[in-house]
Amino acid sequence: PVNDAPIVVNATAGVAESGLPGGLLDGGSVPAPTRATGTMTLSDVDGSVTSVAVTGPTGLTSNGVPIAWAGSFAGGVYTLTGTAGGATVAVLTLGTSAAYSFDLARPTDHQAAGQDLLALGFVVTATDNGGASSNGLLTVEVRDDGPVAQPADHFVVGVPGQASGDLVVGYGADGGHVQSITLGTYTLTFGPGAGAGTGGGTLGTV
Repeated sequence: PVNDAPIVVNATAGVAESGLPGGLLDGGSVPAPTRATGTMTLSDVDGSVTSVAVTGPTGLTSNGVPIAWAGSFAGGVYTLTGTAGGATVAVLTLGTSAAYSFDLARPTDHQAAGQDLLALGFVVTATDNGGASSNGLLTVEVRDDGPVAQPADHFVVGVPGQASGDLVVGYGADGGHVQSITLGTYTLTFGPGAGAGTGGGTLGTV
């Protein structure tokens, strides 16, 4: 008889970087999930799934450092860990029971601006007791968080005088810095490090 390969049905899960340390929570005080759990469909019509393997996506970085994936299968569970510069970014587990979990520990770099979704595609390989195997895809969508500016404020100062305050509520889990401040036609530009900015334009009277 012909041994039919297992059936793997694609699945999708989601996590949010706003739940990481330093992240800005979606919806105010509502905790954002950095852990996703669920169950894929792994079945075999003429046997059973005896092992699973997972391959991580390529070309990803965390704070500019490439993410490397390494995994192993033991006790009916495949564990895949993504690291960047020796620090754990994410851990994915998948068992022959089809139950999975994904834990995000550090932010991933998103190419698009704003709070976009970065789809991480994990290739799942299921093998049955007859040695036949087939692949499916587990997609984990990682929602980016972003900086939040302070509400507009108005200061009245004397001459001479000064005003002080914070320009941002926070930068989110990715970190960040103030890039520029414009007063009329004069713009101060800042780099990532602390220090004075460089100006350009006509200052005039402020």
